[in-house]
Amino acid sequence: MNRRRFLQNTCLGGLMTFSGPGFPASCRQSPQHTLRSDPPASTALSPAVDATGATILWYAALAPSTHNTQPWQVRVLGPREWIIEADHERALPAVDPDNRELLLSLGAFAENLALAAGSHGLQAAFQVLTADPSATDVLKVVLRPGGRPDVLPERLERRMTIRNGLKNTPLQDEHIRILQDIQPDRFHFFPSTSKHGACLARGTLAQFQVQSYRDQAQQELVNWLRLDPEAEETHRDGLTLKAMGITGLKAWFLSHFVKPEDFLKESFRKKGVEATEQQVREAGGWIVLTSPGRSVAELIDTGRTFQRLALAAHQLGIGLHPMSQHVYRCFLKPRQPDACQDLFQKAAPEFLVHRRRIRWRRPHRSRRRG
Repeated sequence: MNRRRFLQNTCLGGLMTFSGPGFPASCRQSPQHTLRSDPPASTALSPAVDATGATILWYAALAPSTHNTQPWQVRVLGPREWIIEADHERALPAVDPDNRELLLSLGAFAENLALAAGSHGLQAAFQVLTADPSATDVLKVVLRPGGRPDVLPERLERRMTIRNGLKNTPLQDEHIRILQDIQPDRFHFFPSTSKHGACLARGTLAQFQVQSYRDQAQQELVNWLRLDPEAEETHRDGLTLKAMGITGLKAWFLSHFVKPEDFLKESFRKKGVEATEQQVREAGGWIVLTSPGRSVAELIDTGRTFQRLALAAHQLGIGLHPMSQHVYRCFLKPRQPDACQDLFQKAAPEFLVHRRRIRWRRPHRSRRRG
């Protein structure tokens, strides 16, 4: 199985950075050399990390992030003691100026790490190191004996964002209860046929249209497009055609005749809006996941909750597609009253998730899920 490189630059004194492939890591006093690992055949990579640690980090890096930027690095203090850093060179200032989504992504990374550690009989203890959303050192994690395998590691591989090819059949009451039990006071579900479901659909489409015609936001998207096999292999991050649900003849045409910068053209922006309109029409419902506040610790915790929700939904055959433009523009940075704002008077909405039933298909296994 072909997986992205994720360990780079083994440094003197046991310091090692952890980042996406092709990214120049931050060791300043030792020469670079690149290491690769594909579970379950991981071997010891350096004196700073053993095979178990490498496997845990590999699974952690399958966490979702906006545009699949993978905005994390890990500094290894010891075999079982690490610092999770925010990689601000992978931040998205145009669409995420407050690093809200970056911190949510670090939370999802931390949840994957904890689940993978549990499968190896280890318990991950996290300490939030900062209250500053622009800080580099965000979390300290120490692994100790005593974990339990709540989730099989293979489930972390299978989780993926579902964008098309799904059914909009109603969600079963039993499934709603299972998902709500993950975080009862912060989980809200609205069928597409409900007043609030329709409101969220309209608002999501309207905000996507606005974002599509914001040049800075669209350029940021273009920077992370990986349209051809060479770009996909080189970077091992960003938005590939498969990750965007584009296959067949259309994928062949885009990979051979279209460049990422073409997405700045009016015709491509219009196509993106049309695709989003189709996705909104297909929605079987909307999930809103809230957080009690906006602190670094609360956003990290909400990112962990979302990852648990995503894993549970996939296990139930439910496809989730985060579409949170409406959250940021109309709830967190409101410029005018929004018809949906009466939903959340006591908690900040962080994830607006478009929910649909999955039509079974084999997941793409040649790359990490974005």
